Amino acid sequence: MISYDTDLKSWKEAMTSYDTVEWVEGLKEEMDSLWAHEVFTLIPKSSFPKGHQIVKSRPHCHRKHNEKGEVVQQKVHVVAKGFTQVPGIDFGETYTLVT
Repeated sequence: MISYDTDLKSWKEAMTSYDTVEWVEGLKEEMDSLWAHEVFTLIPKSSFPKGHQIVKSRPHCHRKHNEKGEVVQQKVHVVAKGFTQVPGIDFGETYTLVT
């Protein structure tokens, strides 16, 4: 059983929780924002340069609370799995994405 007050560990947990609809809506809002701000470019896997790897991402699910501790929003952030990158090969600079 997952407590309503805690963040979820995975998207699978979000999809099996009682508030699945809110998580799906949160992910839709996040993806709409990423597309609107042109944060990334989607390219076919077949055109990806050989010798390089694709940095995958995952949704991070967070429950936002008001001052009374009541959940007011299910927020989803799409985060890159940057730990798969190799300095000097996959990236030259480190930064935090904010949309």
